[in-house]
Amino acid sequence: MIILILGLMRSYSQQTDFMIKGELISCNDSKDEPHGYVYLFKDSVAIDSINTYHELPDILGGFFWRSGKFKFVGLCTGKYQIRYDTYFDSNDYPIFEINGADIKDIVICFDKLSERYCNSETSLNRMELNDTLFINVYVALGEFGGYDEGFWITKTKSGYIGRLYKLPNTYGVHRDKSTVIKIYEENQQDIEPISENFPLTKENLDLIGQFLLEIKYYRDNWISNAPEHFLIQDKNELVFKVKNNSHYKPYIKLKNKIINGL
Repeated sequence: MIILILGLMRSYSQQTDFMIKGELISCNDSKDEPHGYVYLFKDSVAIDSINTYHELPDILGGFFWRSGKFKFVGLCTGKYQIRYDTYFDSNDYPIFEINGADIKDIVICFDKLSERYCNSETSLNRMELNDTLFINVYVALGEFGGYDEGFWITKTKSGYIGRLYKLPNTYGVHRDKSTVIKIYEENQQDIEPISENFPLTKENLDLIGQFLLEIKYYRDNWISNAPEHFLIQDKNELVFKVKNNSHYKPYIKLKNKIINGL
């Protein structure tokens, strides 16, 4: 009888009627929608998942949509981790502990750089007098073309200055780092300034620093017929990233904020 009572008590303490409920949201200006799956992990093992993609049967119209809302039920007490597709390299997926009650109203930014990266050093911090930082990008205008542009930053005695340049076009080869570099180097006669020099304020430099960190830690797991690239170079470091996510436009966002503020 005592053994039976202890067994019932142990069973009750491990009841599996708890819930974790929340939503992935965009904290980026693009207001992108979440993609892929939301996974629930326990003890480093995925125990459940929810697809962010939803579709009605054809008989009901066949409409589809994406939603970051998730709900995992039938859970016992213990620690759980939520994992999801994010724009950036991250090991900072949130951990929640069920301790006798449901966990609700969770809100997670899936497209925000982790706070632990935000104060990291960038190329701007390493620039010395007369150094130039080259931010070169290919911007897609659909599947069948686009343009290359440079945002070059120089450190002078009076502060930082920026200037925009038209670069040789790399459409068709813009996924390949070595080819992109070769085209830029061998066609320097085609590089033309498209703006005058303009001073960069502290606010501008903060935006550029944020952009550099986002590109450094950007993680691409999308598929696209209109990819873009970033080639960022100073005298010590070269970063090349291909971006297939058409919703995420960090260069256009940076350029608009700085140019519109002049």
